[in-house]
Formats: sequence, structure tokens, C-alpha cells
Amino acid sequence: PGREMARVSLNDILNVVRVDGETGSHTDPKWAPEIEILGARLDSALANTVGEKTLSDFLDEAAL
Repeated sequence: PGREMARVSLNDILNVVRVDGETGSHTDPKWAPEIEILGARLDSALANTVGEKTLSDFLDEAAL
């Protein structure tokens, strides 16, 4: 809310939801190494998909 939409990347939005989202737990989860590797691959795929696209770019595309 404090930044112009053209400066908010989709990757930033998704990271906040996925990384900083509330889990209801008092401690961070402990993942097996295989899960960590899978998560890293998914993060990479996500970053490649949205790239440097901003919220403003996404909304402009949706309006077409």
C-alpha cells in the first residue's frame, strides 16, 4: 500500500504471501532437505514466470 503499483513486483507480492504469511504456528517449520530442494525449484520457476513484472503490468494485461 505504501508504494506505487508500478514499483511493486509480482514476485514481491508472492514472496510475502508464501514466506511471511501467517501459519498460526509459534515456530517456523522444519523441512526435510528434499522438501527444501523442491521449494527452491518452485521458487525458481515462480521467479522465471513472473520475472520483473509489476502489479501495474499485470493489471494492464488483465484489462486487455
